[in-house]
Amino acid sequence: MLLWVGPVDDMPASCPKEVPWEKYRRYSDLVAPPATCEPCSCEKPEGTCSGLPASIEIRTTSCEQSGGISVPFDGPAGWDGSCTNAAALPAGAQCGGQPCAQYVGASALPAPIEQPCAVTTETPAFTKDRSWLLGGLACEVEELDGVCDSTGERCMRDLPLPWLHCVALQGDHACPGNYTYARYLMFDEEPVDDRGCSACSCGASEGGLCLASLHLYDDAACTAESTNLSLSSVKDACSTINPPGRAVTSKAIKGLAYVPGTCAASGGEPIGEAREDMNTAVTFCCMYPFFDLPK
Repeated sequence: MLLWVGPVDDMPASCPKEVPWEKYRRYSDLVAPPATCEPCSCEKPEGTCSGLPASIEIRTTSCEQSGGISVPFDGPAGWDGSCTNAAALPAGAQCGGQPCAQYVGASALPAPIEQPCAVTTETPAFTKDRSWLLGGLACEVEELDGVCDSTGERCMRDLPLPWLHCVALQGDHACPGNYTYARYLMFDEEPVDDRGCSACSCGASEGGLCLASLHLYDDAACTAESTNLSLSSVKDACSTINPPGRAVTSKAIKGLAYVPGTCAASGGEPIGEAREDMNTAVTFCCMYPFFDLPK
């Protein structure tokens, strides 16, 4: 057969009219980079907040100061945060010769109870490219009649370079001794391709917290609010009571809510490879080109 080998973009669309029977269309020098994976991502975590501060105090000094006097101002056993007048202090209540009610402090809320984050997709979307640098078009050649009969040789049509006179055999083989000018091992256009991306996963939630607000009232029915204090599960809270010594009669905790954090995504790494399909391999062995020598 006659074989054309060259850049894929230049490969003929069909065999020339002199040898019109296409036998093989094969390729070599595969270029197949790893798959390009879309980033993994995680859904927002889900969680609940149900606990209240472990302690609430009425203080003569701020929460950052030491040496003051504090009076417990916790709710009743099993308190759910609704209005209560437990541990009420009347106006002007004294602590060591000074008004008790100057500051209110509360410990941090309990941390939220969170569920594991779900991945947005189990396996990320990906793209993959591949190309061949060389293409080979092999066209079967008929033996010529007449002019070769008297020589005892088998003669067949020849074409100018880059066409080469070659023999071919399926598989990976060594070349016979008189076909040593060039050897090409070439393959079907579709490689064996298992490229893809690793599965996505999500780490533990980070940054989630609980928020609420503590409200103090002058009356026992939680209608005359005097002070409110923002609570969180991140740190203790403290606020002034103005004017000092006012009545701290009832309290309520409102707006207990979960604020989602984030979960770090992992996975989505390129895996697998593309490689020549050895089941489609063809070995082409070619003779030295024929040249017309000057007379």
